Amino acid sequence: MFCRSFKWCLRDSPLVKTEGHIQHTFRWGIGNKFRSLNANRFTPVHHARPKEVTIPENYFDSPNAEAIKYDSLNEQWEVYWFEHDKLHAKPFPVKKFGINESKTEAENFLRQLKESGRYGHKLGELRSTVSSVFWDERMQMWISLETGKGFSASKHGVEKARLLAERDANNNREKVDLYRKELDEILATNS
Repeated sequence: MFCRSFKWCLRDSPLVKTEGHIQHTFRWGIGNKFRSLNANRFTPVHHARPKEVTIPENYFDSPNAEAIKYDSLNEQWEVYWFEHDKLHAKPFPVKKFGINESKTEAENFLRQLKESGRYGHKLGELRSTVSSVFWDERMQMWISLETGKGFSASKHGVEKARLLAERDANNNREKVDLYRKELDEILATNS
């Protein structure tokens, strides 16, 4: 059959996907089973290998929004979980596994974490029993206001860092109270 118009042929062709699909360029390339083996990786790895493909519109929608996220900068699906009071992440790059396989690998890894009991989905409320100790979300550390010291969760773990900050605050409270008492006396005599 002869097509009079190229657009007409594309629109009616069963091979062309238009409904529910988008064009997307993966800057770092697309992998497969062969490329997923480290011996078969492209070298140097940091060179861009752009590849334009047609993917479903909902490809970037996460199957589990809390735990699996798409990182558009590095073009990878990442699994996030808390283990031993620390946030962990494991990437599944498209340039290594492929378009659908990277998402599937991330889902399988999350399922393995849950089955093995290693998956913790959140820390809960981060509060201290000592009033002068608080959690700094941006820095990911517990801060002792008595001394101004911070105790990193990535170094010590969330619970141990909280205990260190509370111990620091309690040990230095007497010194701070002495300074406060002196300041109160000076302010009382000046007024």
